[in-house]
Amino acid sequence: MKKYSKELNYFNAIACIGVILVHILSIGITNLDRTSIELFIVYIPWKISTYVVPAFLFSGAVKMAFSFEGEGEGYFKYILKRIVKIYLPYCFWVVVYYLYFLAIGWVEKGFEPLFKYILIGDLSAQFYYVVIVMQFYFLQPLWKFIVNKIPFYVAIPTSALITVFMYRFENLLSYFGIAFEHRSRLFLSYLIFWVIGLYVGKHYEKIKESILKNKISVIFAIVPVLLTVTLSWWQHSKMAYIFDGDFLKLFTDILTILVLFAISLLIEVKDFKILKKPLTFIHKASFSVFLSHCLVLQIVTNGLKGIGITDTAVLILARAVACYTLPFILWFIYYKIKKIFAKKTVD
Repeated sequence: MKKYSKELNYFNAIACIGVILVHILSIGITNLDRTSIELFIVYIPWKISTYVVPAFLFSGAVKMAFSFEGEGEGYFKYILKRIVKIYLPYCFWVVVYYLYFLAIGWVEKGFEPLFKYILIGDLSAQFYYVVIVMQFYFLQPLWKFIVNKIPFYVAIPTSALITVFMYRFENLLSYFGIAFEHRSRLFLSYLIFWVIGLYVGKHYEKIKESILKNKISVIFAIVPVLLTVTLSWWQHSKMAYIFDGDFLKLFTDILTILVLFAISLLIEVKDFKILKKPLTFIHKASFSVFLSHCLVLQIVTNGLKGIGITDTAVLILARAVACYTLPFILWFIYYKIKKIFAKKTVD
């Protein structure tokens, strides 16, 4: 198995920061006047940061491709590890969210609705990622076959076409009288990001060398991202949807992932120690924070509204302070307690 790459840790940490930002700013997208300058200030970073799920899938696929080298571990052992490390914590947090939402009267009481929330991943905005990535994990033998047997110049365009087709999958089913609301929970809707990640993982050193050699050009890919996001804001503010938002997002997500991957590589190669330590910490906490931060956000927002604070700017600031501190503190406390118990077990 190929040596684990630290730059992927930094990449995941940046994505973690981004996913928190998306949810912090979402209240501004909902509450602010779409024609206001305040909406523009909130919309641009919010829209750029929506790359996060594709980014997590990309890095997950890179790591999976690493595991294809050498003998690796058996399929059932591989799946069991992902269930224990990813799916069980997800189920735990769904239950925690459910109990809180039940206490404030937001959800129906009963095992059936709870089971549905776990299955679909729609109790909180970030949960659907786990539903998607587990589908990719369960299909591990398929991805190994594709990477080893199918050239990238066939697999990547094909996956792009499938992804684009999935954007209209619900509409297609509606023509046949079939109502389907969960296209975003199907792995095929994100296939392009996973497949790109697989081939990046397979040819990692060559791609890494190429990106570093052309780093200036790669980083400037953020320019079309900014232009496209600005166009998206204009469409939103004018309610003039001339260009398809799904296709625009596909374009910006791929370029944003490329830029952030290049930045992550530079952090490692140039040894930016001032960034490496905090990003490593964020990476270690990232999955726990990913699962828990929306609950912190919701509790803080409900609490402030409960005492009469409804100003959007104040809510955004309070949500930012809470979500960039409390979930990490909670993880750190858990991490320290876990280390203490692990040490006692060894002793």
